[in-house]
Amino acid sequence: MKNVFTSGMILFLAMTTTVSCTQENVMLETTPQVKNQEVRFCFFESSIVPIGQDEESNLARTRANGSEQSLKDAKLYTDLQVCLIPKGDETTAGYTVRQENWDDKFGNVSLQVPAGEYTLVAVAAKTDLQQEERIEVKSRHEMTFANNIVRDMAYTLQDIKVESGSKAVTQNVSLKRAVSCF
Repeated sequence: MKNVFTSGMILFLAMTTTVSCTQENVMLETTPQVKNQEVRFCFFESSIVPIGQDEESNLARTRANGSEQSLKDAKLYTDLQVCLIPKGDETTAGYTVRQENWDDKFGNVSLQVPAGEYTLVAVAAKTDLQQEERIEVKSRHEMTFANNIVRDMAYTLQDIKVESGSKAVTQNVSLKRAVSCF
């Protein structure tokens, strides 16, 4: 009888200690949620073009093409990569969107990001879309090209400040043509 009583007491103590250690709500405060802001970019291509062929054509003479065309209408590029890199982040591409020219919204990009300061890096290039390799922005200062071949491309690098609000922010961005020579 004494063994049954002792065993019962030990079992009772074990149950009360495990029950007393549990608590339904450990944190009474909730963690605040980060609210993302929609940011839209409309990319345009503006470049320098040769002066008309009927005027003693000299390819060294050029004029600025005053009509900025949407990236889709320009029909110069097949691939677009857009990155919003948070300020202070030197090692990643941040928030990234890739588009191909058969996309109906080619050149119009929408991102959901937290409010803050960013660097916008966008690169449009003429690449072979049948290949697996594409242009890729690695960070604010580094990018790779498909098959390590520098192609006809346009780019932008600019600082962007995203402020919280209820409406989406739309920004027109002009891409600058880049020419490389080795």
